[in-house]
Amino acid sequence: MRSLVGRGALHAAAAISVVFLGLPTIAAEPVLRVQTGLPRNHDLVQSFFRNFLEPVNEKSKGSVRLVYLGGPEITPARRAASALQRGVIDMLQSPSAYYAGQVPLAAGLIATNQTPDQLRANGGMAIMQRIWKERLNAHILAWPEFGAQYALYFARKPKLDKDGVPDLRGFKMRTTPAYRPILAALGASQVGIPAPEMYTALQRGLVDGLAWPNVALASMGITSQIKFRLDPPFYHLSNLTLVNLDKWNALPKAARDYLTHMGRRYEAESEKGIDKLKRQDAEKLGAAGTTTIELKGTAAKKYLKIALDSMWQRLEATMGKDELAEIRPKLYVE
Repeated sequence: MRSLVGRGALHAAAAISVVFLGLPTIAAEPVLRVQTGLPRNHDLVQSFFRNFLEPVNEKSKGSVRLVYLGGPEITPARRAASALQRGVIDMLQSPSAYYAGQVPLAAGLIATNQTPDQLRANGGMAIMQRIWKERLNAHILAWPEFGAQYALYFARKPKLDKDGVPDLRGFKMRTTPAYRPILAALGASQVGIPAPEMYTALQRGLVDGLAWPNVALASMGITSQIKFRLDPPFYHLSNLTLVNLDKWNALPKAARDYLTHMGRRYEAESEKGIDKLKRQDAEKLGAAGTTTIELKGTAAKKYLKIALDSMWQRLEATMGKDELAEIRPKLYVE
C-alpha cells in the first residue's frame, strides 16, 4: 500500500501534468510548481496570490513563472514539506509549525519579537537559512504577514483561575505543533484536526475551542461557532514561503534576484493588509455574537509569560542545546 506521502506525490504529479498541458511553451522560462499549506479560500492564501504569485507572474518578463497546483487537497498540509524536500513541488507557502517534526525550530518561530528585517540585520535569518537547508533542503524566500498574532477561541466559556489566567482542564482544543506548548501549560486536552474540518468539529462538540491567528477566521467560515475570544493576542504569525533548495540553486541568478526582490515586496505589502483583516474578523465575530474576554494587568502579563516560556521550554526539549543557544538571542531580544 502506498503511503499518504506517496499518494500525495501522485496527486501532485497528476495536477502538474494537467497544468502543463494548458501552458504555452516559453523557451528558457523557469517554472516553479507551487502549493499552499492552507486552502485556496483562506485569507492568507488570498494574500499570497494577491501580493506574490500574481505580481511575480505579471512582472517577470519571462524570468520565471509560478504555477499553482493547489492546497492541502494536493498533499496534506503536514506532508507538504516532505514533498518540497524531495522536489515533488518547488515552492511551498505554509505555516511553519506544520513541519516541526523535520525542523523543530519551525514551531518556535512564532515566539520571536523580531521582525524579518531585524532578523536579517542581526544574523538570525542567516542561521535559519542554514537550518532549513540542512533539515528540509529548502531556501527561505519570505516571511509575510508577520504582524498577525494568535488568540484562543472557544465554543463555550473558558474558566479563569484565581489569578485570572485561563484554566483549560476539561477543555478539548484543536491544536497544531505551534499551540501545543501553551495549551499544555493551560491544562487543555489537545486534538489534531485539519483546518477544513474545524466547523464540523466545533459544531459537534468534538472540540471546545482552538488557537488561531487573529485573522482568517471569517474566511474559514467558523465565526458562527465561536462564542468567546480570549485576549490579549500572543506570538506572531510564521507562514514562510520556501523554495526547494535544488530548484533554487538551479535557477539563473536573475530569477533568484527577482524572486528575492518580490519576496521582500510580499512581506511589505502583506503587512499593509493585516490590520484590515484583523478589523474584518473582529467585526464578523462581533456580528456573530462572540464575547471578548480581555485579560488585563497582572493576569495578562502572566498569560503572555506562560505562552513564551512554554514555547522556549518545548524547544529546549526538541532542539540541540548549541543550536538553540545560537538562535534564541536572535529571535527573542530581551
